[in-house]
Amino acid sequence: MSIPDNDLSVSFMRSGGAGGQNVNKVESGVLLRHMPSGLTARCTQERSQLQNRAIALKRLKEKLMVNANAAHAP
Repeated sequence: MSIPDNDLSVSFMRSGGAGGQNVNKVESGVLLRHMPSGLTARCTQERSQLQNRAIALKRLKEKLMVNANAAHAP
C-alpha cells in the first residue's frame, strides 16, 4: 500500500526522555497525519528522524488497513 505524499501532513517534535544533550536540541520525533481520513501516527523511539518517519509511516499504513477492513465488515 502506498500513500501519496500530498495526502500526508508531517510534523516534527523533540522526543524528550533520556537521551543526553540531543533531547532539547534535535527534533527527531515525527507525527504523520493522513489528511483524508484524519488518522495519525507518531514515533519518538529512535534518535534518527528518518527512522522515526519510517516507523510512523508503517504504523499509519497499519491503521489505514484496519480502518478499511472495518468499513467492509458486515
